[in-house]
Amino acid sequence: MSPAVRREHDARSGGDAAGSASDSRPARVGTEAVGTDAVAADRHPVDQMLPAGQLFLYGLQHVMSMYAGVVAVPLIVGNALGLPFPDLAYLGALAVELGLASLLLIGYRTRPVALAMAAFTLVTALVFHHNFADQNQLIHFLKNVAIAGGLLQVAAFGAGALSVDGRRSVRAARRV
Repeated sequence: MSPAVRREHDARSGGDAAGSASDSRPARVGTEAVGTDAVAADRHPVDQMLPAGQLFLYGLQHVMSMYAGVVAVPLIVGNALGLPFPDLAYLGALAVELGLASLLLIGYRTRPVALAMAAFTLVTALVFHHNFADQNQLIHFLKNVAIAGGLLQVAAFGAGALSVDGRRSVRAARRV
């Protein structure tokens, strides 16, 4: 609650702006709140950390919606056109690789995009390059693992200053 709104609220309820006995919120001194749970009381629900179970379920929900938008649509359209499965798989891989690579290139939602691309790269390595007796397959498997490692580094450290995410964080810092 902003100071002006709080003063108006206190004036209507008969309390004072410094915090009255009937007021359950702690009194303010300067810009810091006095009291143990004053910081938690002033935080917006969006800023609070969710429990791990809810985070997992939200992540699963996003993965399922990504599947519905990225994978299911080319499969449905390709099946309606009578394309065989390899062509459908090619369309799905093309959508994932070009779409996610474009988002990573401009730095939009860098961490989740990098995690999705790392998972896609590891799945690709395990499915298509699992014959380690063939030296060429082993080289391509290790190449995909190295790419996934680089993508996990991007996921860990986030986008740089010259990205959409970097510009959004600068704008958010200016608003505060």
